[in-house]
Amino acid sequence: MNMSRSTSTGPCVITVCERKSDQWKQVTENVIVKSRANNTLPSYLKIGDTICQNCYNGIVVNFSIKFQQHAQNNLTQFNIEDIENIEDIEEIEINETESTSTTLSFSEAIEILTDILYIHERREGKSAIYSYDEFRSIMEGKDVRLKAFFKELYLSSNPLSKNSTGTTDTAIDTLAELGITMTSRTVTLYKTAIAEEHANTVNSALAECSEKALVLNIDDYHSIHTIRMPNTTTTSTAAHLATILMNPIITQPAISRINVHNPGLVSAELIKTNIESKFMNLYGLSHNQRWGFHVVDDDTRMEELTVHSYDIRLKEKRNSRSMKDVILIDLQENNLHTLDDYVNAINTVVNVPTVQQYIRKEHVIPIVADWPGQIHIRMAISHYLVYRNLPNITNTILFFLPMLGPLHVSLNSRELVFLQYQPFFAAMYKYIFGEWAVLAQNPKPWHINLLLEISRSAWQEISVIVKNKFGPLCKDAEYLALKNLLDNSIPLVLDIYAVLFQSGDFNAYLESCFCVWTISIDFVELNNHPILETIKTELPKFSDAPVEIFHSFLSCGHTYHKICYKNNGSKCPHCLLFLQNGVDEQAVEEENNIPCDDDDECTRPTKYAANSFEKALLDFQMK
Repeated sequence: MNMSRSTSTGPCVITVCERKSDQWKQVTENVIVKSRANNTLPSYLKIGDTICQNCYNGIVVNFSIKFQQHAQNNLTQFNIEDIENIEDIEEIEINETESTSTTLSFSEAIEILTDILYIHERREGKSAIYSYDEFRSIMEGKDVRLKAFFKELYLSSNPLSKNSTGTTDTAIDTLAELGITMTSRTVTLYKTAIAEEHANTVNSALAECSEKALVLNIDDYHSIHTIRMPNTTTTSTAAHLATILMNPIITQPAISRINVHNPGLVSAELIKTNIESKFMNLYGLSHNQRWGFHVVDDDTRMEELTVHSYDIRLKEKRNSRSMKDVILIDLQENNLHTLDDYVNAINTVVNVPTVQQYIRKEHVIPIVADWPGQIHIRMAISHYLVYRNLPNITNTILFFLPMLGPLHVSLNSRELVFLQYQPFFAAMYKYIFGEWAVLAQNPKPWHINLLLEISRSAWQEISVIVKNKFGPLCKDAEYLALKNLLDNSIPLVLDIYAVLFQSGDFNAYLESCFCVWTISIDFVELNNHPILETIKTELPKFSDAPVEIFHSFLSCGHTYHKICYKNNGSKCPHCLLFLQNGVDEQAVEEENNIPCDDDDECTRPTKYAANSFEKALLDFQMK
């Protein structure tokens, strides 16, 4: 007989026995063979031991998952004589290996699962595992570290808000029937509770930093990954959303609103005065002359090249892309295309009770936005200063200070330089990658960054030789334009955010912003630069290179003798006049963009306030 009744009344030697049976069986060689084939043999079970009828059925007859898992967890001791070949030895080594570390990376876990499945199906010839519970039991039995991996895998499925990723209620309920997640009704109730509590959560979070500086971010987001098959009423289901974030600066006190806005809107005379007194003395120096060549190691260069890569999975971006202290005010359906759209977004912030208290304390909130964002918000402030009470714009708009974000300054300036000198970069692209390579007209930001970095690195290698060849007083237009590009424009747009802004040097960043602005003036005012006619006369005939790419010159570019430059107060009068005219035109355009009401005579009394302020400032400087 293969089995025999035990005269003993127990107990059962199986450690997980539930003690539900009073019938006993003695372990024989046949029991060992069958339980081993069923993967239910505990390592401590030996011939002659006594087990109960319930455990016998689970081990030999039904080979249940419970006893398979128990056998895997206790598979630690084997007699080497029972091993028949070297493949079994390798399997046992995998089973017995337990690392002191309890965590695995995703790639490490996948590698372990692959090895276990290979042995299970290829070497042992067993059938594929289709039950999740059985699969998890076997895998965790082979390596206990996989327990944490399966738990993390479950949590990553976002079971509490599954349909936010597009899963239908039917699919959620199907998963719930399989025991993987909860029902769709539970998910809906959970999300509704979060939505109802969100306003209180935002208010309480802002209350904790009510005396600290706050920075507001408003930007558009387009959910483009949607159904785009048109029907009779719509062409797309893409959603246009406005993201409203508040970023507290817990190390700085709240910012006072006193004198934060110019009552005269845009003061051209004040801007021109500051340009001449603060910036023109340095305008004659290129970026490399002013700050030197930027030499860094490979890790730092990788960080700077990914400055416009916002994926937080990038190792280089984990710290700078942290959202730890950021507060999501709202994510609303809003195109952010018009002034009213931005006013509505700001009103959403003002409606938070803590923000209302913040405003009553005369604190101002800077708004970091892109180019359209800061223009529309400035226009709203101008409308209120001119017309005062408007139906959709209240005095709360004065408690916000719009500014162009440094990332947008960097990104826009890089694109500007690339597009204006596109023939140069296209020729360089062909030289590097072959004549068959064609550079896109509007490449992605990372592509532009690489081309700019290649140009800068190459110029650092040959700049001394080239400058010695042409000399300091060469007036060749082609040389001056390319030298300005390589020695000034490219390093300027690469360093303005990645180096100067992130270093925390405000004066250096402000000076660089001025230089970027002058580049924009040069490129936009195509026919007003005083040196333009000279360029057209002296410019050699380029193949495939239009004349417009040379409107931005060597910083100054008029190639003075040093003594002449000093006699002019270390300023170029041509460039100063050009920039002052540009300021006047932009100020007039800004003023004209403010429409008059039908009953308003457009007397614009604020012009007098601006002149008075400028006169007082000049008088103070004279004293």
